[in-house]
Formats: sequence, structure tokens, C-alpha cells
Amino acid sequence: MAQPYPRAVGGGMIHAMSQAPQAFLAALRAGGVSFVTAFPGSPTTALALVLEREGEAAGIEFRWAVNENAALSQAFGAAMAGRGAAAIMKHVGINVASDALNVMGVVHGLAAPLLLFEGADAKPGSSQSAQDNRPLYAGSPNLLVVSPTSPAEIIELVADACAISRATGMLVVMRGDHRCFAGAGEFAAPEVPELAQAFAPWPERGRALATSARTYAEHLDTRAGVFDRLRPWIESQVRLWGEPRQLAVIVAAHLGVEVAEAARARGLAGMRLRLEHPLPEAALVELASQVRELVVLEECTATLETSVRARLHAHGVTTAVLGRAQLGDARPIGRLSGESLAAVLDAAVARCTPEASPMIERAPASKPALVELLAELPAELLAREQAFEQAHPLPGFPAGDPRGPLFDRLRELGRFIATDPGVTGLLALAGQRSDVKMHMGGAVPIAAGWSRGGRDGLAIAVVGDTNLPHSEWLAIIDAIDHGDDLLIVIADNGSSEMTQRIVTPRVSPERALASFAALGVQCWSARATTSPDDPWSGVLAEAAAAPGVRLVWLDLR
Repeated sequence: MAQPYPRAVGGGMIHAMSQAPQAFLAALRAGGVSFVTAFPGSPTTALALVLEREGEAAGIEFRWAVNENAALSQAFGAAMAGRGAAAIMKHVGINVASDALNVMGVVHGLAAPLLLFEGADAKPGSSQSAQDNRPLYAGSPNLLVVSPTSPAEIIELVADACAISRATGMLVVMRGDHRCFAGAGEFAAPEVPELAQAFAPWPERGRALATSARTYAEHLDTRAGVFDRLRPWIESQVRLWGEPRQLAVIVAAHLGVEVAEAARARGLAGMRLRLEHPLPEAALVELASQVRELVVLEECTATLETSVRARLHAHGVTTAVLGRAQLGDARPIGRLSGESLAAVLDAAVARCTPEASPMIERAPASKPALVELLAELPAELLAREQAFEQAHPLPGFPAGDPRGPLFDRLRELGRFIATDPGVTGLLALAGQRSDVKMHMGGAVPIAAGWSRGGRDGLAIAVVGDTNLPHSEWLAIIDAIDHGDDLLIVIADNGSSEMTQRIVTPRVSPERALASFAALGVQCWSARATTSPDDPWSGVLAEAAAAPGVRLVWLDLR
């Protein structure tokens, strides 16, 4: 049975733990992550249960979320407040969180580390599908995806992920399957570094954080620059063995130690990756240049095989790239283990002369100091951010629009304001009348996460009447269940202002308010005007002074 992680942490001491979740608990604590949200789903449930049971003693607040969108959005809000955070979900849960991921995943400058744990299931064993999320991560969000497969690697790579996330203010994905989350082995207790804050939290940051048509390309350009800076570290995230001559194997990061050991046992030289994205391009090209054939071992889709083939072609390397299908495993899905792994490896052995001598896995000869790579990055990111904001000023609310006085009043009453991505949210970004605008379904859980970030002051979520039934309702239930201190303002203009005033299905304000009241939410309603002396202002003040989750429905028509 796994023993609880010791209260004192320090380098050097070895703990024989039987489960990887204990290593994650230790690594998260050392990396400054103290707020974790999760939606249950194998294989990540084991980690979530350990955090639920033992997190409080380690200084980690854990909460279950109503769904994966709420989980990721709450963690994002906590990171905006300066509290290291993580969200945990299985691979199909990424579908529910994908809208959030495609916007939250591209931004930089968060005030604390933010990690997303994905549990993959290639068989599938406990899921309705075996979807492969690697193409999503490598697509427009261009995410750093780390895949440890042993407790020792968990300690090392979570530390690196937290350090990178802290210095860049960007989300980092930790991806694994049963090999990762149910792994066994010894690990050294992690060092607890000095955790200096690279970026100011919100609202002190002095600008609103958003993704939009105005900013998205800039976020992606910034990410490319970050990866250029990290390239030496990326290239070092491989493990090598043997002396490749005729054929070599590349073991995908999610297959890890187990499959690499099986390849070595058959005398197959090769390389094991520790990142799913980005790939160590120079290391791959160097290995391919030494052999006639390169065997790519991975589960689910041929994502790595296709990427390796494309990169070799771009470099003019003619080495043949073989996937599982070319070695006799034509299954579109399924785990590569046991008999299926043995058959693929035997087919590879038949194409070469295996090495007879034992092969020891080794790290690259030179490993860059991550601290040095990251040292100047926060200042450079801030300078770039400021230059972009100055060059691309935001329009605000037009004169006579009651939403201008509304947000001015909300800023007087609250400390942090999150909005949904409608026209109201877009216009509120100017002059930091709001602090953040992300995705539909993000305002309430982001504000709830910020409220758990250890900051003083009231968190406010402003939600449009279209977005409320579309994607915010469940997050309100979540906030009620957890007793969050949160003011929700429904800005009702009677239609979808951003999309030609189309009126989508909705319930009437009276029925919505009755539903929220039945859930235990204190509710008010008022008509907004341009004068702060009118009753709506006093209604907001009364609601702001109340405890718990409370809601004000404002008619803007």
C-alpha cells in the first residue's frame, strides 16, 4: 500500500512508493500548485482520489467539478489570482473542455503555474472512444505536452513543467495513460525551489486578458518564440540506447519506460521521447540519419509516425519510416502491450541484426540549464505584451450605453470581473473595466477560481442572456455546491448581439430566477440605465454585500 507523502520535503531521500499518484502529490506541492479541480474518469481518477484524501495535509485544496470545462476554467481563474493550479480529466473530457483549452491554452503571463492532466485510454478500457488528442494539442493552441511514465520522471518533469509554466505564464499539459497514473517505482523527494512570481496577478496586472480576433495571432506568434527559447530543453527530452546501424525504434512518450525496456531486451537500438509536443526535431533527424529504417511505436492514431515522416522529408532525410501497420499490427486502436507489443518488436527484429550486448538507457550528453533558458523570458513577454496593447487599442462602450456605467459600478463593488465572449465582454476589455474574457461558459468558473486564489475582494461574473443557457448554468450549480463567494450579473439585451440579434432558445427571466432561487441563490432584478443614481445601482450594492452565490438580472433593453 502506498504510504502518505512525508510532511517534510527535501532532496536526496528516496521513498519507495507503490503508486504514481503519490509522486504527483509530492511534485505538485514542490512546484507550487495548491489548487486542483477534477472531473472523474479513468485513468486519472486514482490521482484525483489521492489528492482528495491527502491533498489538504500537503497544502493542496482539491475540489470535484461539475464538468471538465468548469474544472479547467476554475484552475485558470486561480492562476490569474496567483495561485498555482491544475485541472484533471480523462481524454474524452478534453472534448468538454476544448473550447476553454483553445483559448486558455494560447495565452501567456498567468501569475502562477497552470497544469492540465489528461488521462489517455487507447484500448479503450473505460471510455466510449479511444480518441487521440495529440493532434489537438499540436494544432492551433500549440501546447507543451509532457508525458512522464515512471514516478522518478513524474518528479523531474512536473518540476520542469511548473517552472516553465511559471516563467511563461502558459498552460502545460501532463498526458499519460495507465502506465503513468498507475506506475510503480522509487523516487527521490523533490527539492522545493524558491518560487518567485514572474507576473503580477489580476487585477493589479493593469490590463484585461483576452483571446479574440484581435489577439489570437499574436498569442500564436508569442508561443512560437517561447518554443524557440525552449528548444535546447526540448531537444534534451529524449533517452537513447544502443548504437543504431540498420534500424532504430522511436518510442512515443506515452509508451515510455515499459515499451523502451522491451525494445532494448530484443537488442533494438533507439530513442524514447518524453514530450508528445513539440518534438525534438534535431534529435530525430540525427537518429534517422544513422539508419535505413525508423520504426515508430505509438498507440491509437499514427500521429507521431506522420509527424516524423514530415520532418525527415523537410530535412531531406530519406530514411524509411515504419509504423505499427507496416509491422503487422493493423488495428486502428488498442494498447501496444503483451502479445501485440511482442509481435511488433519481433517484426522489427526480423528486419535487422540486433545488438548482442546489453544496452543502457542514457540521457543526451549535454542538458541545458532550464533556469538559464527561462531567466529573461518573463521580462521579454511583458515587453511584447505592452507593445501589442499600445499598437492595438481597444474600443469601449459608446456614449449613452448603460453598460458603461454598469461596469464602472461593478468595479467599485468588486475586485475581479470576468465576462463571457459576447459584445458586452469585448467592449468591457477597454480600460480594464473587466479583467478577463475567454470562452462561452468561462465567466462563472473563472470568477469562482479567482475567488479561491487567496485574494481579498469580491469576484464578479458578467454573463449574457444567450450564454447563460448555452454554457454557464452548470458552472453556477458548481459554485453553489462549493459555497463560492461570487456575484453573478446577467446582462440581458434580449438577443445575441454579436450574431445579428438572433434569439436562441431560453427561459424567461422570471422562470430562470425561480430556478436559481430554488437552488438556494439569492436573486434580484432591475432595469439598467445610464444613471448610477437609479435603483439598479443600489440593487447591485445590496447583492454585493450578501454572502455566497448571488445573482442580479439586469434588463438592458
